[in-house]
Amino acid sequence: MRGFTKKQNDEVACLSYFVPHGFKYDSPTDEDIRKYFEYSNKGLHKEDINNFCMDGFNYLVQGSRWRGITVHEMYEPGIISGDIPYIVLLEGSPEFVVDYLANEMFKGKDSKLILNRGFIE
Repeated sequence: MRGFTKKQNDEVACLSYFVPHGFKYDSPTDEDIRKYFEYSNKGLHKEDINNFCMDGFNYLVQGSRWRGITVHEMYEPGIISGDIPYIVLLEGSPEFVVDYLANEMFKGKDSKLILNRGFIE
């Protein structure tokens, strides 16, 4: 992905990580990625969102949607209930996902624990 920052490339990789397998799309083009960031940051292209069309742009939109569902409706309740310990949740997760979870889960309150992959210092 040319012309994007490391942070943007990590964001695209993170979105792709959370897309359910039934929604998989080979690889969004640079134009799809630009369009997604315009949607995400500026609210543009809302008219192009189509949950039944899996082009590169909608693939990224679905990644964002499912990332939110996974983190806030599955991971957080699992941590609270004790059903999913951090060490299990984070095992094998790519660094860009761990970084995202550290900032997002519980509004960053457990960031040190998440960045240590569930190990207490």
